[in-house]
Amino acid sequence: MGHDEREYRVEVVSWDGHERGARHLEAELNGWAADGWEVVSILPTTAGTSIRSFVSAAASADTTEFAVVMRRR
Repeated sequence: MGHDEREYRVEVVSWDGHERGARHLEAELNGWAADGWEVVSILPTTAGTSIRSFVSAAASADTTEFAVVMRRR
């Protein structure tokens, strides 16, 4: 891969809405950062969310997971 090319990755992280979930997300992000990944966006989703509403979903009590969009060069 040339130095000007970018690579993208999407990962789904479960969320329980508590401190444990925050620590889990933090550990995941730090692990990916150690591999050279930079977070572009974190999109909250809810169970059964369609792809159309996925982009406009807002974090709420119903949030069960996040799609983490990352890139690296």
